[in-house]
Amino acid sequence: MDLVQDITQAKWVYSFKEDMLVFGGATLISLMLALYLDTFIPFYWVFIFFDQPHVFTTFFYTYGSERFRKKFKIRLILLPILGFGVSYYLFTQVSDYACYFVLSNMSIFHFMKQQSAWFFISKYKEKPTGLNLKYENTIDKLVIYSCIWAPSLISTSSIIGVSGWRIPKDLIQMPQVFVWPVAIVWSVALVLYIGLQVFKFKKTKTISWGKNFHLLNAQIIWLFARFAETPKLQVFGQFLMVFGHSIPYIYLGLKYRESRTGKEKFFLNFSSLKTLFIFLMTFGMIVSYLEIETEIKFYDAGLIPSLWLGVVYTHFMIDTFMWKTKTHPEGLAFLKAK
Repeated sequence: MDLVQDITQAKWVYSFKEDMLVFGGATLISLMLALYLDTFIPFYWVFIFFDQPHVFTTFFYTYGSERFRKKFKIRLILLPILGFGVSYYLFTQVSDYACYFVLSNMSIFHFMKQQSAWFFISKYKEKPTGLNLKYENTIDKLVIYSCIWAPSLISTSSIIGVSGWRIPKDLIQMPQVFVWPVAIVWSVALVLYIGLQVFKFKKTKTISWGKNFHLLNAQIIWLFARFAETPKLQVFGQFLMVFGHSIPYIYLGLKYRESRTGKEKFFLNFSSLKTLFIFLMTFGMIVSYLEIETEIKFYDAGLIPSLWLGVVYTHFMIDTFMWKTKTHPEGLAFLKAK
């Protein structure tokens, strides 16, 4: 077996080189920053520079597309209204904690869904092995979901790691009685998956490099992001969550936009992806900076925070159908050819 050829010709989300650059690069950036920083708090600007722009890029590919606007007209009108309305009600009539409690739980679910998607994209791009593996799909689902959900659920029990997302206990808390059952399911899933991969290798002499890489990448992100105890590892984990989510999402949007060139009309129809990337990052930084500054100034009134939260909620909800084959087949269609 030619190892180099086997790796490069394996089924990745994009390609071996692109996946290493986008996903591996995000991990490397996080590691390098963690080596030099002792705490994450003074560097909240990272959210402005890298995390928040991916929220705003969504709107350029949806509201900015004539075809998309017509196809999902009602949803695109109602989502920001509902997002603002719910946020404003919670903020003014319940508490700001309730408002951010909802945001944190939606955020972590949004992140989990994205991490599992990379695994499934690589999985479904693989050619059939010819082996009649009855439980392979079940084991694959069990392992990716447990590798992502288990660290998060166990951490909310307050036994280890961080119990919240933005602040302590702003996530639904898992009773401690479920810690061991969750840990056992997680362990069993890994054992079954590794055993299946060994069996497949013995029979076919091939390795699912892409799928295995994205499983490992997801496991590293959620382990360090949720279980890190020392300051350095906590910084690494927080940066991992930021870069590991935003960079791949921005790149996915750029590739989607490239695949739709000549097929539909976009507002601000950039011909160069590099120019579009610079524009999106700059726009995202400016709006995100204004978000933080205005929230500080007008926080108590609740109006400005609710407007920004409405934008974030809209991003979350658009994400649930923009990349879903049944509702929007054009979303990930460009990956099938790779």
